[in-house]
Amino acid sequence: MCGGNRMTGDTMDRVRRRAGDWVRQLDMDLDLADEAAPDALRAFHDHATRLTRTGVRVTAILLLLLTLLAWPTDLLVFPDGSDGLDLLAAWRLWTLGLCVGALAALKASHYLAERPFPLVLVAFALSMGGTGFLMARLGGLESPLTYGVYTVPLMTVLLIVDLPRRTLATVLMVVAYFASFFATEPAYLARPAAATPIVWAVGSSVAAIAVGHVVYLLLRANFLQHSTLDSMRRGLEQRVAEQTEQLRNLARNLASVQEEERIRIAREIHDELGQTLTGLRMELEDLEGACEQDAVDRSRLADGFARAGTLLTALHDSVGAVLNALRPRLLDSRGLIAAVEALARDLARKAGVSCTVSCGLDEEALSQEQSIALYRVVQEAMTNVARHAHARHVSVSLDIDGPDASVEIRDDGIGFDPEAAAAQDRFGMVGIRERARLVGGSCTIDSGPDRGTCIRIRFPYLSEAPAA
Repeated sequence: MCGGNRMTGDTMDRVRRRAGDWVRQLDMDLDLADEAAPDALRAFHDHATRLTRTGVRVTAILLLLLTLLAWPTDLLVFPDGSDGLDLLAAWRLWTLGLCVGALAALKASHYLAERPFPLVLVAFALSMGGTGFLMARLGGLESPLTYGVYTVPLMTVLLIVDLPRRTLATVLMVVAYFASFFATEPAYLARPAAATPIVWAVGSSVAAIAVGHVVYLLLRANFLQHSTLDSMRRGLEQRVAEQTEQLRNLARNLASVQEEERIRIAREIHDELGQTLTGLRMELEDLEGACEQDAVDRSRLADGFARAGTLLTALHDSVGAVLNALRPRLLDSRGLIAAVEALARDLARKAGVSCTVSCGLDEEALSQEQSIALYRVVQEAMTNVARHAHARHVSVSLDIDGPDASVEIRDDGIGFDPEAAAAQDRFGMVGIRERARLVGGSCTIDSGPDRGTCIRIRFPYLSEAPAA
């Protein structure tokens, strides 16, 4: 006998362990990382509270209507004036009072409206207590109605609450029912048949708790998924709007810069090429006049040709400067590092700012698109230094940074506020960021008043140079 009890105890322990493992696994399968989404969980809690509050109202109204509509059918079960009819009438009045009281409590109490679960517990306990009293008086264990109690815990499936509160509500309902049932007729405890409704109630309670918890987890997972998707949608919409606005600003600034570049090139052509061509034309006219004379002055001709050659050289240099501004020849002939070093020399010559260039990557591994984009980034950064930074020194470094390459331009100037510059859509900063994106990279700008500026570009880097 002791061995049989031990085996039964071991079996129950295994069942409990497996049930616990199943619930924990279900939590892991259906949960959506509670710690990672506290705002979404709070939103779901508020949503579940609203559903519970609505469920209490709907349940109370339905029970109210069913109690009133089914009242006349009591005469079909019990004759007029019988104790059974009086008991049913008392039970119906008890149910009506609970329903009206629950609706009034939700209406009058802000606390219960925001936290309806305590009201659910009280209402369920009182309802099941009244039902247990009625079942004990209407035949008790001999009545078929008593054995319908196993369906009662299934009501908790409709509650949108977590596992501890669902378990509390289910256990409270069953305990309230049987406490009232056996308190009304204590003699029923001595009958073997009393175990049957208790076993059914315990089994249905376990089923109600398990099914209700699955429903709760599925609703929570669905809500959190919708919340995550909605948050992603709003984020994407905002990002698209920001990108669209940046593209509009970039297009406007690009048109403005193109117009300024055309004006600059036209000015250079007019001021330098135009003057040089005018001087060359005058020299040629003078030479023509000298050649028309009977006695040709050879020294005059030699001086004229020398001046014409000088003007032609200046014209060639001016044309080269204009072409180099449009497309740097050094970038095509000698590569990125030589072109950047030429920019550094120009910065020192024109703005008096010393500049050092260091390279720790193989420029042969850079694509033509990358080389052009990085050259323009350095060119724009140096232009900003010459115009605004009031710096004494600039350093440009090209290095390997893990799987990527990086380009850093740092100066010791007066600095600026990057957020304010972004808000003003300054084309220099926008252009640098856009060129970084064109080569699949990213751009960070670190600056502040009186602490200089550091522009850092990271982009994918081909570690091995292409074969010649």
